[in-house]
Amino acid sequence: MISTAPGKGGHLGVEAWSSRTHVSATGHRVLLIDDDAFAFKVVKLLLEEIDSPLQLEWADGFDRGLERLLQGEVDVCLLDYQLGDRSGLELLRAAADRGCQTPIVMLTARTDRELDVEAMKAGAVDFLVKGEFGAPILERVVRYAAERASTQQAIARNAAEQLRTIEELNKGLDAKVLARTRELEHANQLLSGSMSELRNTTLRLAEAKREALEKELAVARAIQASMVPRRGPLELGLATVSGLLEPASFCGGDFWLYGEAPERLMLFIGDVTGHGVGSAMIAATARSCVDTLWHEQRGRVSLDHLMAALNDVIYRASRGEFVMTAFAVEVDAAAHGLRYSVAGHLPQYLVKTSGPKVELTSLRARAVQLGDSPRQQFTVQQLEYRPGDRLVLYTDGLTEAVDAHGAEWGDRRLRQVLTDHGRATAQRLVEKLMAGVAGFTAGHPAEDDITLVAAELK
Repeated sequence: MISTAPGKGGHLGVEAWSSRTHVSATGHRVLLIDDDAFAFKVVKLLLEEIDSPLQLEWADGFDRGLERLLQGEVDVCLLDYQLGDRSGLELLRAAADRGCQTPIVMLTARTDRELDVEAMKAGAVDFLVKGEFGAPILERVVRYAAERASTQQAIARNAAEQLRTIEELNKGLDAKVLARTRELEHANQLLSGSMSELRNTTLRLAEAKREALEKELAVARAIQASMVPRRGPLELGLATVSGLLEPASFCGGDFWLYGEAPERLMLFIGDVTGHGVGSAMIAATARSCVDTLWHEQRGRVSLDHLMAALNDVIYRASRGEFVMTAFAVEVDAAAHGLRYSVAGHLPQYLVKTSGPKVELTSLRARAVQLGDSPRQQFTVQQLEYRPGDRLVLYTDGLTEAVDAHGAEWGDRRLRQVLTDHGRATAQRLVEKLMAGVAGFTAGHPAEDDITLVAAELK
C-alpha cells in the first residue's frame, strides 16, 4: 500500500525512472506530480514489485508539473491534491484551460466524496486514496486511463472524418444550386424586355430550382440511408432483424445500427433534434462514435460507458445546439439476458411470446438526453428473455404521427398492434406497424422522421 511520510525532502526538480532496463514498446509514460520525494520512492517501489513496464518520472511542484504536462510527452499523470500552498485542483484546471489532453488521476490523502466529485468535474479521469491501493490497482488505473484516452482520440478522428465528408458534399451541392440559379437569373435579365418572356423565364427558373432541390433531396437521403443497415430482414447470429428509416425532410437526425460479437448482439437507435444538414452531421458523428467504441473494444464496451462517451462527443461537436435521445440494448445469449441503457428516449418494448397470450414489457429508465451537458452518468437495466421474444425499437416520429386533425397515433395504438401481431416475423411486425400509422394519418404529411426496428430473438 502507498503511504507518505510526514516530512518533505529528497531530490527537487524532475527525476525519471523505469522498472526495466529495456522498457517494452507498450510501456506507458507516467508523470507523478507530488512535492513529497517519499511519494515518488513509494510509487517506484510498488512498480518494481510487479516488474511493471511503466516509465515513471517525478515533478516536485506546481510550476514544474504544469510545464511537463503541457509538453505533451507523457501518457498519464498522477497528481497529488496538496502541492505546498497550491492545490492539485488548481493545476488540473490550469492544464485543462491550456488544452492539455493527458488523462489525470487525482491522488488524495483521504476518502472525500465532495473532493472526488469536484476533481472529476474539473477533468480528472479517476482518483486514488493514498494508503489504500497497491501495485496491481495502480497499474490497472494507469493502463485504463491511457487506453480510454486512446479510444477517445480514435473516436475524435472518426467523427472529424465523417464531418469533413458531409461538409464537402454539402458545399458541392450548394455550389451547383448557386451556379444554376445565377445562370437562370442572367437569362431572366436578357429576356426582361417582354412580359410574356419574363413570365416564361420565371416559370423556368422555378422549375430549375425545383429540380435542383429534388437532386439535393436525393443525395441527402442517400447520405442518411447509408447510415443505417439495409431494409430487408437481416439474419444475424442471435436474432432476425428488420428495420427502416422514413425521413420526413431532405435530411434528418434519425439512425440505427447493430453490432455483433461472440454470444452478443447490440442494437442502437438514436434521434437528433431538428432536421436538415446540421442534424444529419451530428447523427453521422454519433454513429461513428458508437461504431468505433463497439469495434475497438470488440463488443465488450459497457452500455453506460458507451452512453457517457457518446454524450461528451455530441456535447463537443454540437456546442449545445443539438441534443440526441438514444436507446441501446445488448443481447447476451449465454445468460439469456438483456441489458439496456436509455438517454432521454421513449420506452421501447420487449414482446414476450412464450405464454398463451402476448405480453409487453416496457423498457424504460430515467436519464438526460445526450449532449445536454458534459460528464453525465447513465445506468444499465437487466432482464431475462426467451427465444422467440421480440424487441421493438422506434423513434418518436412513429407514435407522434398525426392525422389531418392533429391527433397523434400514440402509444395505445402501438401497443395494440404489438399485442395483436406479436408473434409475427420481424419483417411482418414492421409492416403491420407502418400500415397502422399509414391508415391513421390517411396521407397527411409526416412532420418527423420515423425509424423502426424489430428483432426476433433466437
